[in-house]
Amino acid sequence: MARNRKVNVLPKELFAETERIRLDCLLTDLALCFTFVDSLWLELEMGDWDAAQWLLAETEKGYATITRLVRYIADVQGRHEIKRGLNELRTTLDGVRHQLRRGLTLVPSHQSANEVD
Repeated sequence: MARNRKVNVLPKELFAETERIRLDCLLTDLALCFTFVDSLWLELEMGDWDAAQWLLAETEKGYATITRLVRYIADVQGRHEIKRGLNELRTTLDGVRHQLRRGLTLVPSHQSANEVD
């Protein structure tokens, strides 16, 4: 005999708060990834390749996690904001990897050539 079970449905207020927190967490993680990229450049300038590699790997993990979780964001505008940030982060990480492979003089992509000492 099958039982009829009620599906637990979140009240609208709780759902909205949960959605806001989820979005805030992903945006914070995205900002942390960009902070890691900035730190990566500093480590490279100081010659600490191990620290730079660790930061690059952690940023890639963050990128993968955010990419996996963004689909759960119900707010279309918030989801697009995160996707735009992810696209910018992907471009930045690809640029870092390209420069590391080629052994070029490392200039952060957000810094113009005129700002380099």
